[in-house]
Amino acid sequence: MSTIVLNSLNYVGQGIINGLSHFWERSAGIVNGFRHLQNSIGLSQDKTHVKWKLTIPYLVEEDSACACEGAKQYEDTLVDIVVRFDKKLPAAHRDATQTSIENLVVTTQFRDSVKLLLQAS
Repeated sequence: MSTIVLNSLNYVGQGIINGLSHFWERSAGIVNGFRHLQNSIGLSQDKTHVKWKLTIPYLVEEDSACACEGAKQYEDTLVDIVVRFDKKLPAAHRDATQTSIENLVVTTQFRDSVKLLLQAS
């Protein structure tokens, strides 16, 4: 499996399980902060589905009345090439997410999944 770099972070390929390619970025050091990228290609007689899903958690950086450091204060950001944000997320997190999407769509793996219907590996 390859490594995909999104927003200067290395998402390391972990293999294909049940038809899904899995890539993990673990620099946060705790499971709550691990980022996950998935890819699948669904082929049928009449339809083809190319799917990418990027899960980006947001961790609290300092203790506050709302949450402790390292806790998840907001829902994970999910990118299915449709992005779901918690309205209260800081602008810097939204900006980093947008940069990650830009980085993803220019990778060989993403391009090949759309253009050549090749599942990322």
